[in-house]
Amino acid sequence: MPIRETGHLAQHTNKAAHSWNILLFGFALVGVSLTGFSGCQLMYDLRIPGSEYYVSRTGDQARNAQWREKFRSDGDPDALRKLMANNLENGMPLKQVNDVMGQPGVREFDDERFRVNSVVYQSGDVAYRWGPDRNGRSVILFFREERLVGFDASEFR
Repeated sequence: MPIRETGHLAQHTNKAAHSWNILLFGFALVGVSLTGFSGCQLMYDLRIPGSEYYVSRTGDQARNAQWREKFRSDGDPDALRKLMANNLENGMPLKQVNDVMGQPGVREFDDERFRVNSVVYQSGDVAYRWGPDRNGRSVILFFREERLVGFDASEFR
């Protein structure tokens, strides 16, 4: 009798393992399908790790393109503010910031004045300038090893 129960238990264990394998395969299939059919936006909306690199923080590429064009062509200060508030974050590479802004930043060689008495910027940090907007104001951002540092998006909201 004990041998039969052990065999029955083993048969039950195999069925449970098989059920879990089917369930895991189903989840994987659903995940691949969602990504393939709805794009990376769904991955971002579901907060799947790593998806933020594929979709902008606002998720609205067309609106970002409009803001970018308004800043680039008209020097619209509001468009510049919206681009920065909704798309920039610390750690972004310089190239990605240039893409967001729609133009390359200009190296600001007179950047020592910003670093003096600063607890955020270090002596090796490099400043780049975007602008001026139509009001004559420029934005200067700092990069450490070509990554954005010391940026606070709330200052532009």
